[in-house]
Amino acid sequence: MHKLRTNLLAASVAADPSIFEALLRASTKIVSYGRDPHDVAPPAGWAPYQPEHIAILYLRIDPLAGIDVNHAAYEMPTGNDEASRLAKALEVLTEKVKREVTFGEQTMVQNHGPYRHQLHHPDPDPLRLYDSGVFDDFGFASQNEIFIYLHHPRMNLDVDPQALISFKSLGNDGLPRNPNYAFFHAREVQLPTAAGDLGEYGNLLRIENYYSKEDGSLLQAADRRNYSMDIRFQVNAGPAGPITILIDPDTGNGLGYEP
Repeated sequence: MHKLRTNLLAASVAADPSIFEALLRASTKIVSYGRDPHDVAPPAGWAPYQPEHIAILYLRIDPLAGIDVNHAAYEMPTGNDEASRLAKALEVLTEKVKREVTFGEQTMVQNHGPYRHQLHHPDPDPLRLYDSGVFDDFGFASQNEIFIYLHHPRMNLDVDPQALISFKSLGNDGLPRNPNYAFFHAREVQLPTAAGDLGEYGNLLRIENYYSKEDGSLLQAADRRNYSMDIRFQVNAGPAGPITILIDPDTGNGLGYEP
């Protein structure tokens, strides 16, 4: 859980669960720093959205044992549309979850072709050439679509569609971060929940990274934007009641050499 902070924001359910739920929902109606990432599209005049890659962020969640992180990028040379990008993400995640392996595991690399890192990133494992197990290198150098899979095998996940992603003005280090003018159309993917389907084990979110700056134009080589992103959802913790979990990785555009 390198540089990963998990905040448990709620306790057990009170005598009237409906009142607790209403208060909890109200507490998640936060104002995001910059543009609301739930907006379906940016304002008119923004650079067109033409991503050539997707990024998949896998988070295995256990409020008692911690959170495992794994992410990788994949090229979309053909069939690059909303449906094709989702199909690619589901194909990769289905094998990963069922086999319980990393994105960079040899067979996963052979079957799905993740993007090979151009520079070695600050992961403690020097053998990670295609994926990462830390957030230090969760940055991007081009437009993409990010798929976030919240894997919680023992408890149910409840995702508020109006409070999936938000951005803060300060990072985990207390230093200022840039407002969001790049990420839009954050939403949950409705997954089948039959036995063996991805929806049985967790939830999938997707968000479009326009790689844009404040005026809507694309970032250039000399540009750099640092963000403090929050990913939030609720966990049914059994006897402990519902718990809201906030994961807040620092991320950025114009960072490194990854797509």
